[in-house]
Amino acid sequence: MKHGNKTGRNALHWAARNGRCAVVRELLKAGGDPFACSKSGENGLHWCLWGWGSSGGPEKSESKQAEAEKEDQEEDPGDHEAVASLLVSKGLDVDSVNHHNCSCVHWAAANGSYAACQWLLAHKADLSVLNKSGHGAVNRAAWEGNAELVAWLVQDQGLRWQLLYRDDEARTPVDLARMAGHASLADYMQREAESLQAVLDASEATPEVAARFPQPRLACTRCKSACFFTQNKLESHEKECNVGLNQHANAAESFAQ
Repeated sequence: MKHGNKTGRNALHWAARNGRCAVVRELLKAGGDPFACSKSGENGLHWCLWGWGSSGGPEKSESKQAEAEKEDQEEDPGDHEAVASLLVSKGLDVDSVNHHNCSCVHWAAANGSYAACQWLLAHKADLSVLNKSGHGAVNRAAWEGNAELVAWLVQDQGLRWQLLYRDDEARTPVDLARMAGHASLADYMQREAESLQAVLDASEATPEVAARFPQPRLACTRCKSACFFTQNKLESHEKECNVGLNQHANAAESFAQ
């Protein structure tokens, strides 16, 4: 039970991924560690939230096993909500992240699960977190082509700013949607992004606008520019401007006030 496959995934991870609440409960009773993670840092809650959605996602490469599990899920979709609630009752954090800083909302959105994202919101998870590549929930939902989830995140959850945020390869969620072949969704997102950009341009990104669209912005204390930064971009900019990370953090804090 404690041993995993080559990726470090154990029996509890597989049971959680498939929504098998009775199996998860028995594994925990037998001494299973709810906090055990795979080699890349995913715990049972991550896999449960990913499995809550449709087919696809990070298991595409595990063809034979993934196909067998897909057939199994079609016969019995499981109860992922019950599994998620059970794991949280054992102490797992709805904001837990893997080694790439992908949080539970990334895993829910990666498989296009609107229900899983709503569950996370109800449990007060942070839906706005970005991973180390600068991807948020909107990026993941856009790549999957889930228009309902994208609209909910953008219009109802205050994540419209993510439409303008460029990742470490300078791509926005709009770009990702087009790359994945979701043209109509990309067109909708483009209109929303242009509307937001017009507001920001007209207001010159005042603190009032920043409060309405709480995008991560860091004002460099040397060059006075206000830019979007992932951690990698921040470190690169720091080297160019010879400004310490602490000064950037102080600038960001004053910008938000």
